[in-house]
Amino acid sequence: MSKTIFGKKEVLTTLEELILPQRTALILVDAQNDFCAPGGCFAQLDSSNMELMKLYVDHSARLLAAARRMRIMIVYTQATNYPTGNFNSAPSLARKIEYLNSDRPLICVDGEWGHQIVDELKPLPNEIIIKKHRHNSFVGTGLDMLLRSNEI
Repeated sequence: MSKTIFGKKEVLTTLEELILPQRTALILVDAQNDFCAPGGCFAQLDSSNMELMKLYVDHSARLLAAARRMRIMIVYTQATNYPTGNFNSAPSLARKIEYLNSDRPLICVDGEWGHQIVDELKPLPNEIIIKKHRHNSFVGTGLDMLLRSNEI
């Protein structure tokens, strides 16, 4: 049972309190065609990874359906590059050129099919999408503020 400490801070003490739907968010990270779909960039690099991606999408779809039924906040983070490479440093582009073995070293380019969330996990209109330009979903995004503003 929760306790109030110092006359103002509510401390949650039970699992039931900690996972209340109004205090919980489901965050789906980079569930995009370039990472998760057959025909995406990662499938073209190494199709053996696609079995794992299919498991990720299937399990995430079940989790997403349950979260929606419970009215839990749904948040997507979406890796985002722009065709001009404006958010990529020269060293970052050099690594991507080598990894992707391509003179066009960008994946998840805004507006392209690879950037879109996979069909099985498509966001509903009321669900939040946070575009990110780095691997970390918190750096340079509003994710932390969103969660804190909603006491999550």
